[in-house]
Amino acid sequence: MQSHIFPFLIITLLTTLSYVHTTEYPWHLDDQVNIVRNPPTQITELAPQTLWRSLFAHPVSGKLSRPVAHLSFALNYYFGKDDVRGYHAVNICIHIITGLLLYVSICLLLNSPAAKQPFSPRQVSLIALLAALLWALHPIQTQAVTYIVQRMASMAAMWSIACITLFLYSFRDLHPKRRLSILFLSLTCFLLALGSKENPVLLPISLLLIQLSFFKNDSRPLSRYLKWLLFIIVVFILLYAVYFLVSTGMIQQLTSSDYFYTRPYTAFERLFSQPRILLFYISLLLYPDPTRFSIDHSFQLSHSFLQPWTTLPAVIITISAFIGGLVLLKKRPLLGFPIVFFFINHMIESSIIPLELLFEHRNYLPSLFFFLPLSIGLFSLQNHLRTRFIQAAVCIFSVTLVLLFCAATYLRNTVWSSEERLWKDALSKAPENARPYSYLGRIYGWEKPKNEENLNKAIEYYKNAIGKYAPLRHFNAAIIGNIGSLYFNDQKYTEAAIHYKNALAMNPDYNPLRFGLAQTMIVQGKVEEALTHLDYVIDKDIEGREISRFYNLKGLALLWLHKPQQAQVAFSQAIIHSQEKVRFFYNLAVSSSHTGHYEHARRFFKAALRDTPTDIIIMFSIIENEIRDNNIEKAKKYAKNLYQVFNPDEIKAALTDKGIERRRYAPLDLERIRPFVLNQKMNLPNAEESP
Repeated sequence: MQSHIFPFLIITLLTTLSYVHTTEYPWHLDDQVNIVRNPPTQITELAPQTLWRSLFAHPVSGKLSRPVAHLSFALNYYFGKDDVRGYHAVNICIHIITGLLLYVSICLLLNSPAAKQPFSPRQVSLIALLAALLWALHPIQTQAVTYIVQRMASMAAMWSIACITLFLYSFRDLHPKRRLSILFLSLTCFLLALGSKENPVLLPISLLLIQLSFFKNDSRPLSRYLKWLLFIIVVFILLYAVYFLVSTGMIQQLTSSDYFYTRPYTAFERLFSQPRILLFYISLLLYPDPTRFSIDHSFQLSHSFLQPWTTLPAVIITISAFIGGLVLLKKRPLLGFPIVFFFINHMIESSIIPLELLFEHRNYLPSLFFFLPLSIGLFSLQNHLRTRFIQAAVCIFSVTLVLLFCAATYLRNTVWSSEERLWKDALSKAPENARPYSYLGRIYGWEKPKNEENLNKAIEYYKNAIGKYAPLRHFNAAIIGNIGSLYFNDQKYTEAAIHYKNALAMNPDYNPLRFGLAQTMIVQGKVEEALTHLDYVIDKDIEGREISRFYNLKGLALLWLHKPQQAQVAFSQAIIHSQEKVRFFYNLAVSSSHTGHYEHARRFFKAALRDTPTDIIIMFSIIENEIRDNNIEKAKKYAKNLYQVFNPDEIKAALTDKGIERRRYAPLDLERIRPFVLNQKMNLPNAEESP
């Protein structure tokens, strides 16, 4: 064990140096919907029910999805709330642990019976160290480590390599009971990997190949049973894959766009583009220039074997490489296994499943053993040519390569320092893609200071995105809807309504557009028309948390139509369908007050106020509820409390009738509240000097 301390320290130190500056970097992209705005992952206690709820944290459906990863996000929140540093620290630790386990697994492979390599124990350690460092310090891994939500990918890889390491260790000369316990731990790691992301489902194939290639002469009874068990599992996985493809209609619709209705390509086009994408991944791994990496790559689709012409050669090369790897497994497993492992672990995301074409983080698991052949080759050269020059050259080359990878990763990570920098980098590399323009539009429209200059820049970015290549078929409709949202936030409701309607004409089933249009119509006073759009979505009986927003907005519309009882029903439905129930308590309280259920309103107003204790509108509504209930003394008490929380100018400004702008919120009887609140100011001691 002492001989491994130095490699462990080197891997930990260099990986930390390459990533330590990222701990302050902000949230990006899907971080928001999966973590920041995902209530099930925001736990405040370690009670069984809250931990259980975090397993069902899919941001749309609320179903069980990647529970191990979501549980880790929940624990991050419990210990550090939404402090981004804690999330980054965990991601870096996962990356370091994965690198250490990769080192151990390579040592075990090099010491296996079938390795047949003339390496000393010191050389085995150095080969494993070099291969692990080149993997851990490669800039392609930054997307899986620095992009917080891709912990799903890195954690899946960590548990996968833990499974492989334990599986390899089980072939040592161990007591059968101890060996069985290690295999049980290996199985547990496999299940944890599946709970982090779906990709490791093919891991049993890799384990079977390891046993058949590296330990084929192991005649112990447990080894024989294990081989057949793995074979049965692999057959089951393959049969289930065939069943899945047939039952979902993927095979029948290989050339149809029906199944890929959300994507701008057919299943056939996606499948035939993947060999070229795999070769592109390999080129990134072999030539890791930081300027070649991006969050959004521009990639031409393959429409046939000859369009573009590079498709057929790419198909031939990838199939030949995979077959070559299988052939090498028999005689040179240390060279064949990394090749086969790479392609096997790309199979899920390189299939006809309707995912986006490519992302760099998809290489995190497949590339684990990618640099093992290079490392073996360098030390084999050193063994065959035993001259001081070759010894020094191999040493200098290895150290230089590691330091270059380290520098490249450090530089690539700096691009993630802000969303604006990340997307301007993507725009410079893929100006024909719509997504960089879209995200820059969002940054200027919502995240930068609100002024005319930033509004115009945001609209310009969005307009530049229209018509360019996008990962979704109805991306243009979403872009036009975003322009409508910008106008809505700028109180230009006529322009907002026009853009929402134009976007809906392009994609009538995109629910956020219908929500935006209904919201705009309520502000414009077209409440009945807004209700038709809300009911259109509600009647579709969509699943997940999105429906709660529509019930809530329907309740607001009904309040403005003076139908508080129906509004109460709508708000109750919003609460039922939402896991973040407290956000709708205020509106339910208003509707209860308007129906004369004053005590019921009090309970929900207090719950809403506990969540946002300095919301002056909630305080106004509490006063209105007491006035409606003729409880004047309580109303006076609450009005006096206002002046202990807010200064008189803030209260006076909040009491100003904002006309059409008021319709964005629940009705508030300012005519009744205003004189009452202002009169209480006159009764305060030293009213003119109230804080």
